[in-house]
Amino acid sequence: MLSENGTSYADVAEALVSELRRSSPHDVALLSANESESPALERSALQIAVGAKACKTLLARESRIPVVCTLLPRASYERLLALRGEGRKTSALFLDQPPRRQLALIRLAIPGSSKVAVLLPSDAQLPVGFEQAAQQLGMKLLVRRVETDAAIYPVLQGLLPDSDVLLSLPDVVAGAQVSSQNVLLTALRFRVPVAGYSAGYVRAGAMFGVFTTPTQVGLETGEWARHYLANGMWQAPRHMRQFSVSVNRSVERYLALSVSDEAVLKDGLMAMEREP
Repeated sequence: MLSENGTSYADVAEALVSELRRSSPHDVALLSANESESPALERSALQIAVGAKACKTLLARESRIPVVCTLLPRASYERLLALRGEGRKTSALFLDQPPRRQLALIRLAIPGSSKVAVLLPSDAQLPVGFEQAAQQLGMKLLVRRVETDAAIYPVLQGLLPDSDVLLSLPDVVAGAQVSSQNVLLTALRFRVPVAGYSAGYVRAGAMFGVFTTPTQVGLETGEWARHYLANGMWQAPRHMRQFSVSVNRSVERYLALSVSDEAVLKDGLMAMEREP
């Protein structure tokens, strides 16, 4: 079930279906989030929700058929779990990157960086795992909260001079596109590089970022589902193992910094994740 009909969802669906059909002839019914009463749902052995809206739709149905949600952040999935019926088996593949992967990329891209600025909405908590990851990597998180768009500049004005990197997390101010651009422009004004959370954010002005592409989401979700359908192996919710790294060379030149090749950065992250 797809939350929307946009390009990203179509890319996920294409890769997912291709992976499901790679080794066995699974029948796949593609539905939209407004087709919650489709007979295909109750005929299925597994329901896959692509995006938060589809996850909400499937978890709210009275059914015992297992559900795996993908293309959504960990926080969104955990909020939606309250909708799950008693005894219903659910899992998820989180779109946001694990904290250690995000902080390790900062360390690899800008060796010696230790003070990482983080903005959060006023009512949000730092995502689980960041404090532990920062401690393991010898980094200090400088966390500040903002309530409105107007508050972003004065908060950054006091924060950035003492920061090596600004780590941008999704939804600093929920739904405020302008805020994201303000964050990037302000960081550039203070000559502080931004670590982004998506390919689009890197193109917009973050200096580098780690993210999972829609095609990677589809392939990994399809592999997850294929293994479950073949041998009943149910996996707990987890972050994506597949990821990509991008560097904005224009921003790199503007800030007079030198960042390794994207392939080198990715290899470095993969090596760190293989460490015990």
